[in-house]
Amino acid sequence: MPSHTLRTIASCILFLGAGVCAPGAHAQKSPSGAVKPDSIAIGYYPTGEMQSSTPYRNGLREGIATSFYKNRAKMGVTTFKAGVKVGTEIGYYESGKKKYEAPYKAGKQDGMSVIYYESGKVKAKIPYRRGVKDGAEIQFFENGRKQAEITVRNGLKNGLASTWYDDGKKESEFLFKADKLDGLSKFWDRSGVMQTKMWKKGKEVK
Repeated sequence: MPSHTLRTIASCILFLGAGVCAPGAHAQKSPSGAVKPDSIAIGYYPTGEMQSSTPYRNGLREGIATSFYKNRAKMGVTTFKAGVKVGTEIGYYESGKKKYEAPYKAGKQDGMSVIYYESGKVKAKIPYRRGVKDGAEIQFFENGRKQAEITVRNGLKNGLASTWYDDGKKESEFLFKADKLDGLSKFWDRSGVMQTKMWKKGKEVK
């Protein structure tokens, strides 16, 4: 099986990175070194441009925090309640187009996170439950066709994982058990010729 197929599967095990927005990462601090308990903390890039605006109440982040690109275009918005992320965090491309949506409950991702191409087409859908991936994770080509799908249970890859070519033809199928390749994998080239490989607990069976 061509090595690029394994790389394709690996690249399709998506991760919506924490701290993409990261408002308040360089918060303005009082002379004592602590953020003022009731204020709006302003963060700056090393070159002086405004990077973030984060409201505080009683020393905890409270309300809508916003981060910015150097050109002042909005990078992302995050809602905090008593210092904990709640609601839907939204990230933006520098063009202003939406980049991702990530729902939070009690400080943890919970629900369907969605990543977008700058064109507005959906790039990926990633289900979370209490901060852990759980469910069918799907990635799409920009033409709208499905690129990859894998089932994740409690943060571990389990069951069938599939990838497709951009014309909709099946590219590969892999079986996972407890986050490791386990079982018969199949690969089709663009002409439909199939190859197979057997795996056991993450190791190839010769």
